[in-house]
Amino acid sequence: MMRTLSVACAAMICVSACVSSPGGRVQRPSGQAMPQQERPLLSEVAKISDLAQVKAHARNFPRASTLIVFDIDDTLLTTSEIAKNERKFFGSDRWYLWQNYGLPTEDKDKIGNCLFEVIAANADDSTEGSQVPTQADAVSIVADIPNDMLLLTSRGTSMKDATLKQLAWAKYRAIPSLGQVAGPMPIATDGVIGVYEQGVFLTEGANKGRALIALLDATGRRYDYVILVDDTEKNVLNMATAMAMRGIGYLGLRYTRIKNDPPLEVTPAQVEAHRRDWQAFLGRHPDKKTRWEGKQCK
Repeated sequence: MMRTLSVACAAMICVSACVSSPGGRVQRPSGQAMPQQERPLLSEVAKISDLAQVKAHARNFPRASTLIVFDIDDTLLTTSEIAKNERKFFGSDRWYLWQNYGLPTEDKDKIGNCLFEVIAANADDSTEGSQVPTQADAVSIVADIPNDMLLLTSRGTSMKDATLKQLAWAKYRAIPSLGQVAGPMPIATDGVIGVYEQGVFLTEGANKGRALIALLDATGRRYDYVILVDDTEKNVLNMATAMAMRGIGYLGLRYTRIKNDPPLEVTPAQVEAHRRDWQAFLGRHPDKKTRWEGKQCK
Protein backbone atom coordinates (compact mmCIF):
# COMPACT_ATOMS: atom_id res chain seq x y z
CA MET A 1 0.00 0.00 0.00
CA MET A 2 1.39 3.41 -0.95
CA ARG A 3 1.69 6.29 1.43
CA THR A 4 2.38 9.96 0.80
CA LEU A 5 5.86 10.83 1.98
CA SER A 6 5.70 13.58 4.59
CA VAL A 7 9.45 14.28 4.57
CA ALA A 8 9.26 15.17 0.90
CA CYS A 9 6.28 17.40 1.50
CA ALA A 10 8.17 19.28 4.20
CA ALA A 11 11.10 19.77 1.87
CA MET A 12 8.80 21.12 -0.84
CA ILE A 13 6.91 23.60 1.29
CA CYS A 14 7.98 26.52 -0.92
CA VAL A 15 7.52 24.59 -4.15
CA SER A 16 4.21 22.76 -3.91
CA ALA A 17 2.21 20.36 -1.82
CA CYS A 18 2.45 16.58 -2.17
CA VAL A 19 -0.34 14.80 -3.98
CA SER A 20 -1.33 11.17 -4.15
CA SER A 21 -1.20 10.42 -7.86
CA PRO A 22 0.27 11.73 -11.14
CA GLY A 23 -3.18 13.06 -11.94
CA GLY A 24 -3.51 15.07 -8.72
CA ARG A 25 -3.69 18.86 -8.52
CA VAL A 26 -0.79 21.00 -7.31
CA GLN A 27 -1.40 23.53 -4.57
CA ARG A 28 0.67 26.70 -4.80
CA PRO A 29 1.51 29.48 -2.34
CA SER A 30 -1.18 32.10 -1.98
CA GLY A 31 -1.24 34.62 -4.79
CA GLN A 32 0.67 32.49 -7.28
CA ALA A 33 -1.36 31.16 -10.19
CA MET A 34 -0.78 27.67 -11.54
CA PRO A 35 0.43 27.84 -15.17
CA GLN A 36 -1.63 25.90 -17.66
CA GLN A 37 -0.38 22.49 -18.76
CA GLU A 38 1.91 22.22 -15.73
CA ARG A 39 2.42 18.63 -14.64
CA PRO A 40 1.31 17.79 -11.09
CA LEU A 41 3.86 16.78 -8.48
CA LEU A 42 3.96 13.50 -6.62
CA SER A 43 5.90 12.07 -3.69
CA GLU A 44 4.98 8.59 -2.50
CA VAL A 45 6.63 5.41 -1.28
CA ALA A 46 5.52 1.79 -1.22
CA LYS A 47 6.97 -1.58 -0.25
CA ILE A 48 7.30 -4.30 -2.89
CA SER A 49 8.53 -7.88 -2.68
CA ASP A 50 8.47 -8.65 -6.40
CA LEU A 51 10.30 -6.66 -9.08
CA ALA A 52 7.37 -7.31 -11.42
CA GLN A 53 5.55 -4.65 -9.40
CA VAL A 54 7.97 -2.06 -10.78
CA LYS A 55 6.59 -2.57 -14.29
CA ALA A 56 3.04 -2.27 -12.99
CA HIS A 57 3.82 1.02 -11.23
CA ALA A 58 5.77 2.38 -14.20
CA ARG A 59 2.76 1.99 -16.47
CA ASN A 60 1.04 4.73 -14.45
CA PHE A 61 3.65 7.29 -15.54
CA PRO A 62 4.53 8.79 -18.92
CA ARG A 63 7.26 6.60 -20.34
CA ALA A 64 9.23 9.31 -22.15
CA SER A 65 9.60 11.53 -19.08
CA THR A 66 10.04 8.93 -16.33
CA LEU A 67 13.45 7.63 -15.23
CA ILE A 68 13.61 4.30 -13.38
CA VAL A 69 16.51 3.89 -10.98
CA PHE A 70 17.57 0.54 -9.51
CA ASP A 71 19.85 -0.08 -6.56
CA ILE A 72 22.16 -3.09 -7.00
CA ASP A 73 22.92 -4.89 -3.73
CA ASP A 74 19.94 -6.87 -2.40
CA THR A 75 17.78 -5.24 -5.08
CA LEU A 76 19.15 -6.64 -8.36
CA LEU A 77 22.07 -8.73 -7.06
CA THR A 78 22.59 -10.69 -3.87
CA THR A 79 24.95 -13.38 -2.60
CA SER A 80 24.51 -16.96 -3.72
CA GLU A 81 22.33 -19.43 -1.84
CA ILE A 82 24.33 -21.96 0.20
CA ALA A 83 21.33 -23.80 1.66
CA LYS A 84 17.57 -23.54 1.41
CA ASN A 85 16.60 -20.01 2.43
CA GLU A 86 20.19 -19.25 3.47
CA ARG A 87 22.59 -17.04 1.55
CA LYS A 88 26.32 -16.55 1.93
CA PHE A 89 26.89 -14.03 4.72
CA PHE A 90 30.49 -12.94 4.18
CA GLY A 91 30.56 -10.14 1.62
CA SER A 92 26.78 -9.69 1.61
CA ASP A 93 25.03 -6.35 2.11
CA ARG A 94 23.82 -7.58 5.50
CA TRP A 95 27.43 -8.44 6.43
CA TYR A 96 28.51 -4.92 5.47
CA LEU A 97 25.82 -3.35 7.68
CA TRP A 98 26.86 -5.59 10.58
CA GLN A 99 30.50 -4.68 10.12
CA ASN A 100 30.02 -0.95 9.62
CA TYR A 101 27.22 -0.24 12.08
CA GLY A 102 26.52 -3.31 14.19
CA LEU A 103 29.81 -3.95 15.97
CA PRO A 104 31.57 -1.81 18.60
CA THR A 105 35.06 -0.59 17.69
CA GLU A 106 36.78 -3.01 20.06
CA ASP A 107 34.91 -6.12 18.90
CA LYS A 108 37.28 -8.87 17.77
CA ASP A 109 35.20 -9.50 14.65
CA LYS A 110 35.24 -5.88 13.44
CA ILE A 111 37.39 -5.25 10.38
CA GLY A 112 37.32 -1.53 11.10
CA ASN A 113 38.93 1.05 8.85
CA CYS A 114 40.05 -1.64 6.38
CA LEU A 115 36.44 -2.59 5.62
CA PHE A 116 36.12 -0.81 2.28
CA GLU A 117 39.49 -2.08 1.12
CA VAL A 118 38.36 -5.60 2.04
CA ILE A 119 35.04 -5.14 0.25
CA ALA A 120 36.82 -4.03 -2.93
CA ALA A 121 39.21 -6.99 -2.77
CA ASN A 122 36.31 -9.37 -2.16
CA ALA A 123 34.51 -7.97 -5.20
CA ASP A 124 37.63 -8.59 -7.29
CA ASP A 125 37.68 -12.16 -5.96
CA SER A 126 34.12 -12.76 -7.11
CA THR A 127 33.47 -15.52 -9.60
CA GLU A 128 30.51 -16.29 -11.80
CA GLY A 129 27.64 -17.34 -9.54
CA SER A 130 28.91 -15.64 -6.39
CA GLN A 131 26.46 -12.79 -7.04
CA VAL A 132 23.08 -13.81 -8.42
CA PRO A 133 19.79 -12.11 -9.33
CA THR A 134 17.54 -11.44 -6.35
CA GLN A 135 14.70 -13.41 -7.96
CA ALA A 136 14.58 -15.92 -10.80
CA ASP A 137 12.87 -13.57 -13.26
CA ALA A 138 14.69 -10.37 -12.26
CA VAL A 139 16.76 -10.17 -15.44
CA SER A 140 13.77 -10.50 -17.77
CA ILE A 141 11.74 -8.01 -15.74
CA VAL A 142 14.43 -5.35 -15.98
CA ALA A 143 14.98 -6.07 -19.68
CA ASP A 144 11.27 -5.57 -20.40
CA ILE A 145 11.09 -2.09 -18.88
CA PRO A 146 11.04 0.40 -21.78
CA ASN A 147 11.93 3.54 -19.81
CA ASP A 148 15.30 5.21 -19.49
CA MET A 149 17.08 3.44 -16.64
CA LEU A 150 20.01 3.81 -14.31
CA LEU A 151 21.71 1.56 -11.76
CA LEU A 152 22.61 3.67 -8.71
CA THR A 153 24.82 2.04 -6.09
CA SER A 154 26.72 3.10 -2.98
CA ARG A 155 29.63 0.94 -4.11
CA GLY A 156 32.97 2.67 -4.54
CA THR A 157 34.73 3.39 -7.81
CA SER A 158 37.35 0.73 -7.06
CA MET A 159 34.57 -1.83 -7.55
CA LYS A 160 33.55 -0.64 -11.01
CA ASP A 161 35.11 -3.45 -13.05
CA ALA A 162 33.96 -6.12 -10.60
CA THR A 163 30.44 -4.68 -10.55
CA LEU A 164 30.17 -4.69 -14.34
CA LYS A 165 31.41 -8.30 -14.39
CA GLN A 166 28.94 -9.37 -11.71
CA LEU A 167 26.03 -7.82 -13.60
CA ALA A 168 27.14 -9.49 -16.84
CA TRP A 169 27.57 -12.88 -15.12
CA ALA A 170 24.04 -12.55 -13.75
CA LYS A 171 22.88 -11.90 -17.36
CA TYR A 172 21.70 -8.33 -16.86
CA ARG A 173 21.93 -6.47 -20.15
CA ALA A 174 24.02 -3.32 -20.39
CA ILE A 175 21.88 -0.23 -19.87
CA PRO A 176 22.27 2.62 -22.37
CA SER A 177 23.96 5.62 -20.80
CA LEU A 178 22.06 8.84 -20.21
CA GLY A 179 23.17 11.60 -22.54
CA GLN A 180 26.19 11.36 -24.81
CA VAL A 181 28.42 9.51 -22.35
CA ALA A 182 31.06 7.51 -24.21
CA GLY A 183 33.29 6.45 -21.32
CA PRO A 184 33.68 6.78 -17.53
CA MET A 185 32.24 10.07 -16.27
CA PRO A 186 33.42 11.35 -12.87
CA ILE A 187 30.60 12.85 -10.79
CA ALA A 188 31.25 14.82 -7.59
CA THR A 189 28.74 14.57 -4.73
CA ASP A 190 29.16 15.31 -1.02
CA GLY A 191 32.89 15.87 -1.46
CA VAL A 192 33.55 12.46 -3.04
CA ILE A 193 34.02 11.52 -6.68
CA GLY A 194 31.84 8.75 -8.06
CA VAL A 195 31.90 7.35 -11.58
CA TYR A 196 29.18 6.73 -14.14
CA GLU A 197 29.78 4.18 -16.89
CA GLN A 198 27.66 1.76 -18.94
CA GLY A 199 24.49 2.80 -17.16
CA VAL A 200 25.95 2.21 -13.68
CA PHE A 201 26.66 5.06 -11.23
CA LEU A 202 28.98 4.11 -8.35
CA THR A 203 28.57 6.93 -5.84
CA GLU A 204 31.25 6.16 -3.19
CA GLY A 205 28.53 6.16 -0.53
CA ALA A 206 27.22 9.65 -1.32
CA ASN A 207 23.61 10.65 -0.68
CA LYS A 208 21.78 8.94 -3.54
CA GLY A 209 19.33 11.78 -4.07
CA ARG A 210 22.02 14.44 -4.41
CA ALA A 211 24.11 12.04 -6.50
CA LEU A 212 21.28 11.58 -8.99
CA ILE A 213 20.76 15.34 -9.27
CA ALA A 214 24.50 15.76 -9.95
CA LEU A 215 24.38 13.10 -12.65
CA LEU A 216 21.31 14.58 -14.34
CA ASP A 217 22.96 18.00 -14.35
CA ALA A 218 26.17 16.54 -15.80
CA THR A 219 24.35 14.68 -18.58
CA GLY A 220 21.82 17.42 -19.29
CA ARG A 221 18.87 15.08 -18.83
CA ARG A 222 15.52 16.22 -17.48
CA TYR A 223 12.67 14.02 -16.25
CA ASP A 224 9.23 14.79 -14.88
CA TYR A 225 9.23 11.66 -12.69
CA VAL A 226 11.77 9.38 -11.03
CA ILE A 227 11.00 5.90 -9.69
CA LEU A 228 13.63 4.49 -7.31
CA VAL A 229 13.76 0.77 -6.43
CA ASP A 230 16.00 0.24 -3.39
CA ASP A 231 16.05 -2.06 -0.37
CA THR A 232 17.15 0.66 2.07
CA GLU A 233 14.71 3.11 3.63
CA LYS A 234 17.35 5.82 4.04
CA ASN A 235 18.04 5.85 0.30
CA VAL A 236 14.32 6.00 -0.50
CA LEU A 237 13.87 9.01 1.81
CA ASN A 238 17.02 10.80 0.65
CA MET A 239 15.87 10.49 -2.93
CA ALA A 240 12.42 11.79 -2.00
CA THR A 241 13.90 14.95 -0.49
CA ALA A 242 16.25 15.60 -3.42
CA MET A 243 13.51 15.11 -6.00
CA ALA A 244 11.15 17.36 -4.04
CA MET A 245 13.70 20.16 -3.92
CA ARG A 246 14.18 19.87 -7.68
CA GLY A 247 10.43 19.72 -8.37
CA ILE A 248 10.52 16.22 -9.82
CA GLY A 249 7.65 13.82 -9.15
CA TYR A 250 8.80 10.78 -7.21
CA LEU A 251 7.80 7.22 -6.38
CA GLY A 252 10.05 5.24 -4.02
CA LEU A 253 9.68 1.46 -4.02
CA ARG A 254 11.41 -0.27 -1.13
CA TYR A 255 12.26 -3.83 -2.13
CA THR A 256 11.84 -6.25 0.80
CA ARG A 257 12.41 -9.67 -0.76
CA ILE A 258 16.00 -10.18 0.42
CA LYS A 259 16.31 -8.35 3.73
CA ASN A 260 14.30 -6.24 6.11
CA ASP A 261 15.11 -2.65 6.96
CA PRO A 262 15.98 -2.41 9.75
CA PRO A 263 17.60 -5.80 9.10
CA LEU A 264 17.13 -8.89 11.24
CA GLU A 265 19.68 -9.66 13.94
CA VAL A 266 22.86 -11.40 12.84
CA THR A 267 22.70 -15.01 14.05
CA PRO A 268 25.47 -16.95 15.84
CA ALA A 269 25.72 -19.17 12.75
CA GLN A 270 26.36 -16.12 10.59
CA VAL A 271 29.05 -14.89 12.98
CA GLU A 272 30.77 -18.27 12.77
CA ALA A 273 30.46 -18.18 8.98
CA HIS A 274 32.12 -14.76 8.99
CA ARG A 275 35.03 -15.99 11.10
CA ARG A 276 35.57 -19.01 8.87
CA ASP A 277 35.32 -17.07 5.62
CA TRP A 278 37.42 -14.19 6.96
CA GLN A 279 40.33 -16.53 7.68
CA ALA A 280 39.96 -18.11 4.24
CA PHE A 281 39.89 -14.63 2.68
CA LEU A 282 43.06 -13.62 4.53
CA GLY A 283 44.68 -16.82 3.27
CA ARG A 284 43.99 -15.72 -0.31
CA HIS A 285 45.63 -12.35 0.36
CA PRO A 286 48.76 -13.10 2.37
CA ASP A 287 50.35 -9.82 1.30
CA LYS A 288 47.55 -7.87 3.00
CA LYS A 289 46.95 -10.13 6.02
CA THR A 290 49.06 -8.14 8.50
CA ARG A 291 47.68 -4.84 7.25
CA TRP A 292 44.03 -5.90 7.44
CA GLU A 293 44.27 -7.74 10.76
CA GLY A 294 46.10 -4.77 12.25
CA LYS A 295 43.52 -2.32 10.88
CA GLN A 296 46.36 -0.33 9.33
CA CYS A 297 44.37 1.18 6.44
CA LYS A 298 44.01 4.95 6.09
